[in-house]
Amino acid sequence: MKNAFRSMSLAAVLAGALLACGDDDDPAGPGQGGNSVSVGADTLKTDSITVDRNESVTWTNSSGVLHNVTFTTNGSPANIADHTSGSNARAFPTAGTFSYNCTNHAGMNGSVTVQ
Repeated sequence: MKNAFRSMSLAAVLAGALLACGDDDDPAGPGQGGNSVSVGADTLKTDSITVDRNESVTWTNSSGVLHNVTFTTNGSPANIADHTSGSNARAFPTAGTFSYNCTNHAGMNGSVTVQ
């Protein structure tokens, strides 16, 4: 029983360490919490999202179409460059509403509200 407990404890410590090592392009990064925005061919399937301070939001583009995330609010995290697929996460340590758009496609606008 002791060995099983030690194995479970070690697995929990390793899992926590792996999560803490995530960078801001890693959808499993710290505080990710399942907050996601799906990017379609010419739409944002989730155009507004509300999160708590210090949580991250992940934008996932599986459309094969070139998109970016360009923030238009002062104090926003770094923009997400043009890409045709993949996931990118950004952390939001400050409360407020952070607007963004895809500069490649008119009408693809969204916001992240941080409580």
